[in-house]
Amino acid sequence: MERGITTALVITAVLLAGGAALWHRVSSETATDGREVEAAMPAPAVDTSAPSDAPAERGVAGGETPAAPTSAVVAPDDDRTALELELELERLRTSIAARDAKLERLENEIAARAIPKTLEEDLERLKGDLRRRDEAIAEMHLVVASLEASIAAAEAGPAPGASGGPLAEVHFERASAALTPGGETRALAAIEAMKEMPLAAVRIVGHTDTTGDPEANDRLSRARAEAVADFLVANGIAPSLVEVAWLGEKAPPVATRDGVSEPLNRCVGIIPVLAETTAAN
Repeated sequence: MERGITTALVITAVLLAGGAALWHRVSSETATDGREVEAAMPAPAVDTSAPSDAPAERGVAGGETPAAPTSAVVAPDDDRTALELELELERLRTSIAARDAKLERLENEIAARAIPKTLEEDLERLKGDLRRRDEAIAEMHLVVASLEASIAAAEAGPAPGASGGPLAEVHFERASAALTPGGETRALAAIEAMKEMPLAAVRIVGHTDTTGDPEANDRLSRARAEAVADFLVANGIAPSLVEVAWLGEKAPPVATRDGVSEPLNRCVGIIPVLAETTAAN
């Protein structure tokens, strides 16, 4: 009876204080004090004349019900563990999100650095194309000027027994007998000009510069002359008109001392021989 009154007074004091947390703490302390008092008090005597529900009353006094407070004490620990796990999971998610953001930033930086490099390569390629175009235009101007002069000389007529100078010269890369695009352009222009001439023959003369072995230069000049002859025949000049000769490094178009790499001497001359000249001979 006194314990109940004490509990009521404590509850009243808690309510007046107005704290929910204080209420739970005081309630827990009150329940603990009550259990300690019950454990210290002797068990009441058993009345044999009591009704059949006496064992239930004896069970309450005997301490079987403390199982409920035990679970109530463990539950907060379990709740705290779940909260800690949830906080740890949130920290991991934040860390993963930060890592993904860093990876994305690095990928963007790499992509941003790759774009200027690509643009620079495109710019260099365009510069190279423009440079080659300018060279081709300059080459065409030289071809046209050379052809105009050659045609004028052919129309005036060469001296008796003379075959005239080259109508065009096809130039080659060093140590090569392959026609370049510029060389093919010159050869095609010469073919168009010769189609308007009364040809008796077309002399093809190969040359080299004065570097390297003389015998090797003889072979190279022959290969160059044959390459131009094949190109002329493939583009409309009768094979019976083509005469091939090669001089190696002897009698170069541009006179130089030995061992000079002169680009103008790495060439093949195309010399038209007119029918009137043959008849005069």
